[in-house]
Amino acid sequence: MKKRRTFTVVTSLALQSKLTILLAALGASIIAALFLAVLGLGLEAGPGGKSFHNVSTGMDPTLLAGEYFTLRPIASHDVATLKEGALVMHAFPPDPSKQFMKRIVGVPGDTLRMEKGVLYRSSRIVSEPYAWHVDPATDPTFDDFDWQREYLATSVAPSSYQPSRDNWGPLLVPPHAYFVLGDNRDNSLDSRYWGFVPFDAVIGTPRRIYWSQDPQTHAIRWNRIGHRLE
Repeated sequence: MKKRRTFTVVTSLALQSKLTILLAALGASIIAALFLAVLGLGLEAGPGGKSFHNVSTGMDPTLLAGEYFTLRPIASHDVATLKEGALVMHAFPPDPSKQFMKRIVGVPGDTLRMEKGVLYRSSRIVSEPYAWHVDPATDPTFDDFDWQREYLATSVAPSSYQPSRDNWGPLLVPPHAYFVLGDNRDNSLDSRYWGFVPFDAVIGTPRRIYWSQDPQTHAIRWNRIGHRLE
C-alpha cells in the first residue's frame, strides 16, 4: 500500500511538473507572439509612431469605440499629398487640444455636395463602401451648418441656402485644407458642422488596431485585433 501510495504521489508530481513546463512554454510562446506583434505594429507605424485610444462611434464600423490603434506621423511637406479616401488623425479646429480621426472626402479645388446622404464630388457620385447610415429616416438641421454659406459654389444664393445633415452644398474646398467626414454618417461630428481641416492640423495616418474591447460589455473583439485601418 505504501508503495502504491508513493507511486501515485510521484506520478502526480511528475504530471504536475509536465503541466507546469507545458504551461510555462505556452505562456512564453504567447508572450513572444505578443512581443513580435507589438514590434511589428511599431515598425509599421514608423519612426515617431504613436498609439491612440478611440472613444467615439463617429467612425463606426471602420474604427469602433474601445479600440487602440497605431498612428504613423506625417511630415508637414507630405500632408498635401494625401488623397480622397485617406484616413487621417487631425486636431479638432475649434479645440486643437482634441484629436479626431476622419476620412478625407475633399481636397483643395474639389466641389462637394450631398443629396439624400449620397456624396457627390465634381457632380459625380462617390463610391463609398465604408459609409454607414444608422438613422436614414431623419435629416436634422443645425445652426452649426451656417459656416457653409461662405464656401458655396456661385450657382447657389447664400440667402436661400438651407443645409441639413444629409443635404448640403455644393461647397468649394479652399487651398491648403481638407473636407473630412466620419464613416458613421448619421452620428459623426465632422466638416459638415465645423468646417475644413487646415493642412497644419493633420497629425498622421492610422495604421492598425492592436486592441479592441467593447466599452459596455468589456468583451474582447479578438477578430478586430491586427485589423488594418483603411
